[in-house]
Amino acid sequence: MIKKELLVFTSNRKLKRYLDNFGDGLLPKTISINEFFSKATFSNKLSLVSDMNRIFIMQEAINLTKNSSKTIHLPKNEFEFLKNGEYIFSFFKELAVTKKSISDLKFSDIYANYEEHLEILEELLKNYKNLLTRNGFYDDITICDDYIVNEEFIKNYNEITIFIDGILSDFELEILNKIRNLVEVKFNLNANYLTKKMLSFFVDIKQNLEFGSIYEFNLSNFSLELKSEFKPNCDQIFVRGFDLKALQCFYIFEKISYFIECGIEAKNIAVILPDDKFSEILMNLDIKNMLNFAMGKRLKNTNTIKILEILRECVDLNFTPNLVNNYLKSDFFDTKSLFLNEFKISPSFFENFKYKFYQKCNFTDFMGILDEILNSTKELNLKEKLNPLLFEIEIFLKSRSLKFYEICELFLLKINNLKIDYVGGGEISVLGILECRGIKFDAIIIPEFNDDLVPKRSVNEMFLNSKVRSNAGLISYKDREDLQKFYYENLIYLAKKVAICYDSSKGKNVSRFLNRFKNTIDDRKFSDEDYLNIFKGKKISPKPLNLVFTHDFFEQSLSFSRLNLFLKSKSSYAYKYILKIPPSKPVNCEFDAKNKGILMHKILEQIYVKYEFFDYSEFKNLFLKYFDFISELEKAIVLKKFKEVEKVFEEHESDGWQFYKSEAQFNDVLFEGILIKGIIDRIDVRDGDICIIDYKSGSVNANSLQIPFYKALMGLSDDVEAKFFSLKSAEFITSKASLEKLIEKINEIKEISNRAYDFYDKKQYEYSDYPVLIKDYNERLS
Repeated sequence: MIKKELLVFTSNRKLKRYLDNFGDGLLPKTISINEFFSKATFSNKLSLVSDMNRIFIMQEAINLTKNSSKTIHLPKNEFEFLKNGEYIFSFFKELAVTKKSISDLKFSDIYANYEEHLEILEELLKNYKNLLTRNGFYDDITICDDYIVNEEFIKNYNEITIFIDGILSDFELEILNKIRNLVEVKFNLNANYLTKKMLSFFVDIKQNLEFGSIYEFNLSNFSLELKSEFKPNCDQIFVRGFDLKALQCFYIFEKISYFIECGIEAKNIAVILPDDKFSEILMNLDIKNMLNFAMGKRLKNTNTIKILEILRECVDLNFTPNLVNNYLKSDFFDTKSLFLNEFKISPSFFENFKYKFYQKCNFTDFMGILDEILNSTKELNLKEKLNPLLFEIEIFLKSRSLKFYEICELFLLKINNLKIDYVGGGEISVLGILECRGIKFDAIIIPEFNDDLVPKRSVNEMFLNSKVRSNAGLISYKDREDLQKFYYENLIYLAKKVAICYDSSKGKNVSRFLNRFKNTIDDRKFSDEDYLNIFKGKKISPKPLNLVFTHDFFEQSLSFSRLNLFLKSKSSYAYKYILKIPPSKPVNCEFDAKNKGILMHKILEQIYVKYEFFDYSEFKNLFLKYFDFISELEKAIVLKKFKEVEKVFEEHESDGWQFYKSEAQFNDVLFEGILIKGIIDRIDVRDGDICIIDYKSGSVNANSLQIPFYKALMGLSDDVEAKFFSLKSAEFITSKASLEKLIEKINEIKEISNRAYDFYDKKQYEYSDYPVLIKDYNERLS
């Protein structure tokens, strides 16, 4: 008789690794454990509920359950539940698969109202199960109470071997206890902290199990046989802390190179991630395509989904993006318009999107919008990945009527955890800890080895503490954490080479679990600066710009801004006024401090032109009009500060000073043999005297030559009153600079005007419009 054996693996990765090592010949029949239990059981009369229907049925159950939202703060509507409701399903599923009921939790008063909360949860679960059955559905919670073993599937085989690298639930063990009466069932066990407890479902195991060793447990006769002993390979573990996640990535790449130099094949090296989110940073920095990301790429990071999110944000914020053909020629940029223009999203498309946003919408209309976005991004291959979700939404919309924005929100929330395969990577695998259970690698690298991630906490801690779980017979948090630690220990001890890095920034701690390993080495071969320098990448630079020029400073009238730029940064002056290189353009200028200052000047000018004194009510109206883009908190802070400004201006005006002119423009004024020009913010007068005022929205430099320059524009002497007014600190600040100092600087410039002069500056000017050019030039000369 031909032996028909089925091999069941706890992860697809281990299944694939097993087949890769199998060699030539007829491959055995293999299956993942999730697929196995899915095929091994079924419901006789009910259909499996879709994720979307399941959520809306649970929300209906919440609405039927008295005090569910008020007392234990369950989500009140479907969309809130989509965002925050997973923990409820997780809690109920854990009870179901461990064959426990909420009654098992009612044994003591853990906190005030504990009994009441359990009764609400018990009623909620009952309502949910009833609604699910009434609608003809089952899910992974209710199947635990009412299922049939699929004997036809099971009897295709005469032996089933299940490779177990963790533990199975009581529900899964219950199923296998029934199956063992139909065929021979064996466990291939990688012994861990909970193996004996799991096997006690069948028989009490007396012998001690060595963690990491492989045992075979036969469910026919409950025999237990040691197949291979645990043999650690790892002799040392490199450990390093970094302040930045990017440096952890660079450390990973350096260690990969080192391990390959040690003779380890790339396919036998793995990067193990305690948190999948780290993969996004690592993916962006993997410019050499060394890595293959088993977890795939998050669908929400595709351009199609980003455009949909940006369009939704624009409508939500009542923001109209600037969608034009030559957007890059605009004076200012904002990130939303930049992104939408990159994919040629038209104004008419945005207006159509905005019009539909709050309208009732059918599936065809929604698909019309999505298809147009897919055509713009050229990501048409996403359609295949999206089809199951889109089909689910289409079916769902046949029974419910939603507005367009609700469908968008539903779509975006459901897509949050979807991923697409990572294509084009290298041989080195990047895996989550659960994906590599039972797999041996010659070398591993583990980043983010921090206390909050290793081991990782469970979502179910929201409901039950360790004491409740222990008394109820549920797996405790300590057991769960010990199991995770076992996965890490198994990987680390079986590898020949191991490197671990962690976040050492303020408030972060390396995992205490690291203390369990005695063979750690503080890896200080390279400094942080070394890692940054190694991975800066090559610069493609032409030969250095020559900054030696013969320049006529006074060919045109000299403004204070031009004079000040030369004094602050000669390199910036050369780039702007000699080489005529356009400065970098700001992005999101509505939040830029410089532009806020310009708006504030405009408001003050309008007030004084209208009233000739400071009027707080008018200021408030104009401020709220022009600064509608800032937060309510920032508005409140500014308005409070300008109450102080009002008092200072009142004192100034009570001294007899009257507003005379704002934005006073002076052109081609002769001073010290040269022509100068400029615009003065404000001029006040009193009995024939003059007071020059310059508004400053940022910091004030009392030694600036700006006030003497303004005096020179008006032909005034040093003793004329002139001062800065700080809008930030609500005070007048007297200038410490003199006309004599201004003349001295102008004479120095006269000496170099029309002569060869090197505009190279070693110092970096903080406010330069050319920081990249200056930094690059300095690096090439250093």
